[in-house]
Amino acid sequence: MRSFLFLCFLFAGLSGVQDPCTEAFENDPFPIEVVNKVLAQFQVPAEEWTPINQGLRRQLALVEVKVQQKAAKLERNPFNPPRQTVVIGRLKREALIESFAYVMRQHGIKKTRNIYDMFNAIQDEKAERLWECLQRNGS
Repeated sequence: MRSFLFLCFLFAGLSGVQDPCTEAFENDPFPIEVVNKVLAQFQVPAEEWTPINQGLRRQLALVEVKVQQKAAKLERNPFNPPRQTVVIGRLKREALIESFAYVMRQHGIKKTRNIYDMFNAIQDEKAERLWECLQRNGS
């Protein structure tokens, strides 16, 4: 379900249909407020929150490069016409998970299951906030 929501919202952005709610959802994969809420839920020490958020910001600069590298390895590059937005969304999600995992491991969170659970919790919280925004704006 999480992946489906993520891909649906990502697809809306890739198709050129933008509203303030989906734009906010897409432009910041790791909103500090959401990340901190999830870190608290997973009992990550508060002194780690700022360095984790800083690490995530640094990793975001590399996500597009990772997506392009992954796309280039596919038999048919999904960025070539006609664009395969679902495949691009999947590649972006993979790159975001890899970046998130890298930062979490740097901060002592080694269990893959915990990392995925935290990533999914962030996506769930973002999806919930997006849904609320869409409801408020009548989108």
